[in-house]
Amino acid sequence: MEPKSKINNIKSEINNEHDKVFKELFVNKNEAVYFLNRVLNLKLQADEIERYTNSFVTSGYKYKEADCVYKLKNKRIFFVLEHQSVVDYRMPYRMLNYQAEIMRSCETYKNVKNNREALVMGIVLYTGKSGWTAEKYIRSIQYMIKDGTITILGDNKTLGNYTVVDVNKCDDENLLRDKSLISKVMLIEKSRKTEELARNLFKMVKHLDKKGLKYIRNLIKNILVNDLSTETRKVLVNCYDKAIKEGGEENMELAVVKTIRDDLAIHEKIGEKRGERRGERRGEKRGIELGKLKIAKRMLKENYTIKEIVGITELSKKKVKELENKINNNE
Repeated sequence: MEPKSKINNIKSEINNEHDKVFKELFVNKNEAVYFLNRVLNLKLQADEIERYTNSFVTSGYKYKEADCVYKLKNKRIFFVLEHQSVVDYRMPYRMLNYQAEIMRSCETYKNVKNNREALVMGIVLYTGKSGWTAEKYIRSIQYMIKDGTITILGDNKTLGNYTVVDVNKCDDENLLRDKSLISKVMLIEKSRKTEELARNLFKMVKHLDKKGLKYIRNLIKNILVNDLSTETRKVLVNCYDKAIKEGGEENMELAVVKTIRDDLAIHEKIGEKRGERRGERRGEKRGIELGKLKIAKRMLKENYTIKEIVGITELSKKKVKELENKINNNE
């Protein structure tokens, strides 16, 4: 049995790899501006923002540097982008430090009435399994002085505040149809611990351009090693390769059909072995039929037409309709 510390180190390395994916996406200006516009309801163009690379972490504050910081060109308005795969209950304190240090790094020392300090807005993209439960203001994690029920000191509702994008509250279909790669990776993070992962990776193809297809393909090959079986990963990578080479949705449809047929062939072999072992054809036929029903069920959930399902599985129209009714009735 592996030592607990070694297992924890492996888990940490896996999470770090996933964290790097979002950091790389945040550095992509087009992805970042699309994300900012969606979250903050803005209408920014990519050429209106720039990476803020000044070191704003002082020697006295080494808790953690922000994943990525952007600023509006020619304005002291900043956006701090953070990805979290676990809840950080000190996030208000971290945001307060980001805000103070960025303001300090660009201050002009003008002691005049109409001088304006920098505006710093923080966004946390959270992809953990359970919901985000950290407080959003520094006052919520500070001591307060009260006189009865009235708070005298410690009721500031803006210091350390930030916006949270919690993947658990995002709709899968919206993430799938959204134009950004960030949304696609959010969907992967949301489903990577479930059986939905491979299905969502299949669905993504028709929503990706050539560049996006290559990006997700590399993600499957290099990052999702611990989430998918070797065979599943191989099938997915091959499908993405074909989609990149021959062009998206139509080819992917063919790849899915091929996978379904391969599955049917496997079930047929299982049925044959059962039939041989039991010395009867009934086992073989039953094995094949169960395999076909399993594939038909998957295809119905993927919104294939009854005609398409009958053509591929060779089940009767009546059988497919009966299966459809059972699914609709949650049987």
